[in-house]
Amino acid sequence: MTTLSLCMIVKNEEKYLSQCLASAAGVADEIIIVDTGSTDRTLDIAAGFGARVFHHAWENHFSKHRNQSIGYAQGDWILWLDADEALEPGATPVLKDALRNPDLDSLLVTMVCYFENRTRTSWNNSIKLFKNGLGIHFEGTVHEQVVGFKNTGFCPVKIYHYGYDQDPKTVQKKFERTSALLLQAIQDDPHSFRHHHDLAVSFSSIHRFSKAIDAGFKAMELYRINRENDPNILWTYFVVASACFNLGQIDKAQFFAEQALRLEPNHLDSYFVLASVYATLKNRECFEEAFRAFTRLALHYRAHPEQLAGLVMNKLDEKWRLDLEYGALLLSGNLKTEAVPIFTQASQQAPDPSRAYRIAAQLCRDLGEIRLGEDFLKNASQAGLPLTTARFEEALLKRASGDEQAFHAALAGLIDGAPGNMDPDIATALGIEALKSGKYIRAEFLLQTALAQGYETPSLCTHLALASKYQGKISEAMSWNQKALELDQKDLNALVNLGHLLYDQKQWHSAQSQYQKALLLAPRQADVLLRLSLIALMDQDLAECIRFCDLLLSALNLNCDRVVTSIQDIAEVYRLIGDALRIRGQNILASEAATLSAHLSGT
Repeated sequence: MTTLSLCMIVKNEEKYLSQCLASAAGVADEIIIVDTGSTDRTLDIAAGFGARVFHHAWENHFSKHRNQSIGYAQGDWILWLDADEALEPGATPVLKDALRNPDLDSLLVTMVCYFENRTRTSWNNSIKLFKNGLGIHFEGTVHEQVVGFKNTGFCPVKIYHYGYDQDPKTVQKKFERTSALLLQAIQDDPHSFRHHHDLAVSFSSIHRFSKAIDAGFKAMELYRINRENDPNILWTYFVVASACFNLGQIDKAQFFAEQALRLEPNHLDSYFVLASVYATLKNRECFEEAFRAFTRLALHYRAHPEQLAGLVMNKLDEKWRLDLEYGALLLSGNLKTEAVPIFTQASQQAPDPSRAYRIAAQLCRDLGEIRLGEDFLKNASQAGLPLTTARFEEALLKRASGDEQAFHAALAGLIDGAPGNMDPDIATALGIEALKSGKYIRAEFLLQTALAQGYETPSLCTHLALASKYQGKISEAMSWNQKALELDQKDLNALVNLGHLLYDQKQWHSAQSQYQKALLLAPRQADVLLRLSLIALMDQDLAECIRFCDLLLSALNLNCDRVVTSIQDIAEVYRLIGDALRIRGQNILASEAATLSAHLSGT
């Protein structure tokens, strides 16, 4: 009779452990648990299932503790699970049958990981069972891997992973732990493709897209240098392509998706990115081609998960998102009759219909179909859309219909009366609107609310910096901009805003340093070029001053083909710049330029 040991490492897992152990009760002959310091009810739960528990202090090395757990196992086979995983119902007979194959020393099963209130999933096959006593073991400090197997088969069983389906703050804490281990692993082995790939995935999980791109580029470089043969390179390309898309870098998103498809023509995730790109570009013909390929592959992999092989599929369950994009393309082509049932079907099939109906309402609003947007928003509310979110969307529909007075009235009510536990995206949007309307204290409250419930993003930090600045809290404003730059050293708004703060504090050369960094990212920013020209003028570096004035004239589409031979000529240049800035509505900058022009001309 073939016996099986369930082996686990745990720490404070009372939330999930019962579900995990219950799912394996019919297949496991013994339960081995290595506990690394639990202080909650974990040990009581383990005892209730008859587990053998061994205590080891945590040593920041997942594989070491995994190998400790299998070292205690007495079964012929080992099944390893995390506490936040569970076997699908009905798995026991299928697993027991697979263990009887004498030619196999390990088994792949399909992992389905949940994210964002189970509205997103990823699918992959992973070795979760292997024979005991053959030297098969774990390697890797973090994202450990099973090594030493020779003959692997596929078992048609799913394991559900719930640990990533957390609120943003919990995901953030998990990222901090994982990224610290990965950075140490990179320091120990800087040429590992896999470490940099895993870091890119980690950055993407908390929406730090610029850092995800940087880590992904390094992973791609090492993949080429090392001549790797790891299917995870396709995941790397997807992370980079998606990050580019989220940053509005549409051309780059398309490029990396197409690069991945050159490596693997049946890469489902890349077709998802391509379809999203073509939807953004309003190219219905190309969208339909990518959409058809995605739909075909989604059906195929769902029916034959064994053919995922070593791939990770992140968009297998998200056809509904592309359906909504398709509905928008049809609607923009005056095909309303065809679009409406697609919107409706997509929303009904989505894991969270209220969210999908809301997206449908937004797409209709953006296309000027206000009445249709109102209908979908009603459906969203009936499906459970939070009241504050619904009222915010109603306000946006009023503005789209041209009723600015109703929009501002509704918005004022939301800004002043919004609760402290609202959706972080709505809190952010309301905070930004509060900034625009001069309600700086309320803006700070709303943005802090978003920060407490969502991810730390550079955008949130730079808006908090503005809220602090407008209240006269300059040191706090500087700190928020510096925090944004810690999250993304290439964040343009943080560089420019910090430069302005330093300039206003008469820290000219510190401001100049931030402006120079900003200029590398955006060479035609009028405010940056003006301030750099003024700093050069204060340094009596006329050649540098004139160079920045030329760049500024070009950025303002003014004639820069002029000869400057005197201070009067420079004064005239600043007068022209001031006039152009005033026409563009940049009155503060225009006033600076005009004041300097008057000073230089002696008037």
